[in-house]
Amino acid sequence: MATREQEIAEIKKQLLKMREEILSRLQKARTEDRGGRDIGDEGDAAQDTISRETNIALENRDIETLREIDYALKKMEKGTYGICESCGDEIPIERLKVLPFARYCLECQEEFEKEQKRRGPESYEESLYQKEIGNFEDLFPEEED
Repeated sequence: MATREQEIAEIKKQLLKMREEILSRLQKARTEDRGGRDIGDEGDAAQDTISRETNIALENRDIETLREIDYALKKMEKGTYGICESCGDEIPIERLKVLPFARYCLECQEEFEKEQKRRGPESYEESLYQKEIGNFEDLFPEEED
């Protein structure tokens, strides 16, 4: 049976792989967005708008996941990965395998979600991303045109 440290090392590999896949998707989407669009009639324009809005939603989800992954990797570097940010207990390895960027144990996550619903869309969690991770544009070096 593997030790917790060995399990976390495997999870780190999983996080790094996820990170690379997301960065690749985002870079591809960024490159495709630079291409000009030839819009025909109003139906084509409407379909293009729907497609762009869907892509933006997917990119936003990827960016959010990327921030969580980067935060988890930073916690690994600091030696605090797998520790619940609320109660300080170890997060069960089974939970980390399913959600490798989990910040809370299941009990505290449920409490956090109840509090988040009570407070509305503006939450403490959103402010953490800017402090801990930074801006999305910082993920990509400047490209030469």
